[in-house]
Amino acid sequence: MNGEFVPIKGKQLEMIEKSLRSRKKDVTMTIRVNREDIEKIRKKAKKLGVKYQTYISEILHQVAQ
Repeated sequence: MNGEFVPIKGKQLEMIEKSLRSRKKDVTMTIRVNREDIEKIRKKAKKLGVKYQTYISEILHQVAQ
């Protein structure tokens, strides 16, 4: 592919759009949690190269499924 742009269309584009819509973050949540748990989550997120709030959001999404 050497840096060439490959357009996405049809069913593949529909699937991507549906996925993005279903993952839209439109609610803010405030909860109290254990400090040690948050530190462990931050360390795991850092190892994965993601922000810890994004990591928590992904965990919540997986549990909701």
